[in-house]
Amino acid sequence: MSVCPAGATCWHRRADGTLCGASLDARGKHAIKCTVQGLKIKQHHTLRDWGAKTWQTCSGMPTRTEQRVPAWDRVNPQTGRLEEAILDFASADPGKSAPDAASDKQRRYAEAGASLQPLPLEAGGRPGEDFVAFVRRCGSMWETNHPGEASPIPRLWYEASSLLRVANAELILSAIGK
Repeated sequence: MSVCPAGATCWHRRADGTLCGASLDARGKHAIKCTVQGLKIKQHHTLRDWGAKTWQTCSGMPTRTEQRVPAWDRVNPQTGRLEEAILDFASADPGKSAPDAASDKQRRYAEAGASLQPLPLEAGGRPGEDFVAFVRRCGSMWETNHPGEASPIPRLWYEASSLLRVANAELILSAIGK
């Protein structure tokens, strides 16, 4: 589906006020991935906060965002610079983690082992296996902690999908100057 007009350029603005100016493809891929204006990080933080709140609500376990884990810091092999390990959210898990994790996060935080569960979502909304496992795990935790109450899984899918779609719409509309 075409969401950006033919010949349009990106209107996302840098901190100094200059426009990104990249050509926009009809499907809005550049607009959704453009980091110039900071909306991409806003989208990330919105989904991070949703994940933390969802886990805390379903599991009853305290959850914190932006947790630094110095033991997992590493030196980037290409740049030689220190990369601090800062997790989107962290919580105790009374059970085991999802068996499969997003390979890039697992390599980046290899010291974490199975205690790290990345929540990958493609920009278009397709969830990675670990995201699916997270939603299912939240549903199981909810059912354990709230016996007899309806499963939250359909609501969780709706919330995650809605947050991602709204954020993508904001990225596209701001890129075409609306």
